[in-house]
Amino acid sequence: MSTQKRNVQVAVNYRTSLGVEAVLKYYEAQAAKRGWVATRGTTADGAKSITLGFGDDSLVATVRTAPTGATTVAAFGSYVVGK
Repeated sequence: MSTQKRNVQVAVNYRTSLGVEAVLKYYEAQAAKRGWVATRGTTADGAKSITLGFGDDSLVATVRTAPTGATTVAAFGSYVVGK
């Protein structure tokens, strides 16, 4: 986590037993609850990504299957707090 006045940046990496599609659907559902726009994509190495955004706030998550079979997620968010 990093802050600069009202700007906050947060990064997290985690593993889950959920599949890639289930993770993407989770993020889409969370975006819809908040009225955010969600856009899916594919990275150059074939991993799936999802970008969520509303106003000055955004989150990008890259989701892939690890060699162990686990799903790994790398997420980065940038937010303006205290609006």
